[in-house]
Amino acid sequence: MGNAWSTDLRHFEGLFGPDALHAPEARRIAEYFGSIAMAATSWYADIPMPSAIRCRRRPKRRPCPGHINLVRNGKSGVIEWNCSSCDDYGVIDGWQSTMWDLSRPEDEDDPEVDLLLSDTEHRALCGINELDKDSLRVVMSALTARNGEVAMAASLEEMEHLAGYVAAAANAERKRARQQLLDAAGQKIDAAMRRAETSGAVVLPFPGVTAPGAQPKISATLLEFAEPVLEMLDDETPIQAIEDAMQMVVTVWNAIVIEEWGLATGMLEEARRLMQSGVPALAPIFDKLVDRKRKKFGGDLRGVGKVEISRGADGGLLLKAEAHQPSSLGELH
Repeated sequence: MGNAWSTDLRHFEGLFGPDALHAPEARRIAEYFGSIAMAATSWYADIPMPSAIRCRRRPKRRPCPGHINLVRNGKSGVIEWNCSSCDDYGVIDGWQSTMWDLSRPEDEDDPEVDLLLSDTEHRALCGINELDKDSLRVVMSALTARNGEVAMAASLEEMEHLAGYVAAAANAERKRARQQLLDAAGQKIDAAMRRAETSGAVVLPFPGVTAPGAQPKISATLLEFAEPVLEMLDDETPIQAIEDAMQMVVTVWNAIVIEEWGLATGMLEEARRLMQSGVPALAPIFDKLVDRKRKKFGGDLRGVGKVEISRGADGGLLLKAEAHQPSSLGELH
């Protein structure tokens, strides 16, 4: 049986810094919850994330094989998380402006480089204490992928920046096993950057992605997918209510994409829960949306990024949306 945690990270800041209290167990717990907050804030709000963070529990004195699924509420900021294997779950608040706040800049570049690491290689990157905020964001936004691997993506500039830290850490590392892990991760990063520079596209060994030029704009696709929802609205519906409804549409779309890519399980049930609590009026058509996505848009495995909605001069809806490769769910909205 797992635990239920309610955590305010402001209560843990006194455990770090030159005047920190000596409380090893409390610090370990703080670092664990802090890592969840770093993953959530390196992500996008309201989108379920199958993070690469491993569960800390040891049921029956054996390491739990699960990883942490999480979602950050875009309005309240509250982070809800649960283990993919055991019953551990909780909420985290009070992360804003703390050492664990890795909030993404609005002008962040699109991912150009992605790669797969082993779980141990990724954990070696997490252990590099010298990482600055930008490189730490790249590492903490990594996702659990197939076969226990970890998917990581960033712009070419961000990946080059991270590569410098990895090379320096490998050169300074005295433990041979850890040095080998850092070297292996660095080689994969270098290979991914060379591939991106050559192909000009993000490529991962997952099936189902159509060439970008072969698909209509994601905004047009999303509006067509959302027709059952839009039929429930009218000209008097406030823009905020429309945005809330469309965010639920995006959440359903992305949850299916996440599961289709094998990056995580249980995302649809999480999306159902979010819809029931966020826009309960849409809950009755949840299954209809899922069925519509699979039957009519099943071959479209793009993730939906940032969505903006406004009204045109004629009163019609104008929608802008970003499409991203599903390899980095940090780009799935």
